[in-house]
Amino acid sequence: MASNLSPSLSFAQNFRFLALGGALLYLFYNKGIPKNPGNYILPFAIYATFISLIFSPLGFDAVLRGLAYWLIAIVIFTLYEKSYFNFPASTSQIILGFLILVFGLNSLLIFGGPEMYLVGRFRGVMGNPNELGLIAAFSYGIIDLLKSRNETDFSRRGFLLLKIILVAIIIFTGSRTALFGLILYEITFRLFQNKLLLAVSLLTLGTLYYISLSIDPVAIIQSLGLSQELRVESLITGSGRTEVWKIAWEEIKLNPWFGQGMLYDQYFIEEYVDQNLSGVVARHWAGIWNSYLSLLMDVGIIGLVAFFFFIYKVFNLSNQRNLAAAFLVLTLFAGITESWMAASMNAFTPMFMLYWAIQSHPVNDPEEVIEE
Repeated sequence: MASNLSPSLSFAQNFRFLALGGALLYLFYNKGIPKNPGNYILPFAIYATFISLIFSPLGFDAVLRGLAYWLIAIVIFTLYEKSYFNFPASTSQIILGFLILVFGLNSLLIFGGPEMYLVGRFRGVMGNPNELGLIAAFSYGIIDLLKSRNETDFSRRGFLLLKIILVAIIIFTGSRTALFGLILYEITFRLFQNKLLLAVSLLTLGTLYYISLSIDPVAIIQSLGLSQELRVESLITGSGRTEVWKIAWEEIKLNPWFGQGMLYDQYFIEEYVDQNLSGVVARHWAGIWNSYLSLLMDVGIIGLVAFFFFIYKVFNLSNQRNLAAAFLVLTLFAGITESWMAASMNAFTPMFMLYWAIQSHPVNDPEEVIEE
């Protein structure tokens, strides 16, 4: 809810920092921070902080942004580890219960007044259709993971109903990234479940790519009668994002290896708009809208490699590889049209960390979980 600027929810902007601070104090007074997979983000955090100190025009704010990646990771991995070690069933129940609360409330607000919609797109308590859609997509992966671990008393029908609610919310938000990401998630999961199908798919990848070049996706969407829902008129340009990406790429080429420090992507686009555009500018000029371009602009190729080192390490620790691969495809796809990876305190990065924290723990013996 931190991006919702309405008066009744504006407290969430600062509450997220209080929550992080409280968690750090808790860990400090409970014998510090043990070694865990959250530390794999440390090379990226150190590099981002160092580069920000040297190059960033934004000073202390940029330095804190780099450091916050490690703080978020270590807090989430450590708290989950402590909680799961002592109360495995309760930990899964709490996570699931929180997601049910959030999306149960949002599903009720679908029938609310026009203030719940932005240009016809449902925005719920998040205040932003795209953010709500992606949060629902990320949550879909977490819920699938909790279901596979069988550590809660939630029934299979209950999980199915919850996933249907998430899909409905995504459709109402009109978030194409979330919808297509969810489709890729399901396809990836099924491919990794069936090794023969995966092998055939990889062998025919070249042929499928050649066929795709002759397909007009806009025409297909129009033939299905989904032109309005998927906003076909702006599909190819990514709602104007491609225009921003060209400008961002030219800036990246000036310093591709090291970047200019955290927050530079937002600083650059604001400066570009002030100096080159006048009057009322289109919404797509409010950001870079691409995680990979944002990271390259902020920390360069070296920082991007360090970030993917963390992803590589936690993926290798995952206990349900089929689900892990599907979730990774979903989240990496989301990075194409959203700069979520370039921010540590948004809604997505903590959810990303939580997913890998859960994946890194083997499922407890069912009898022990039931007894607990």
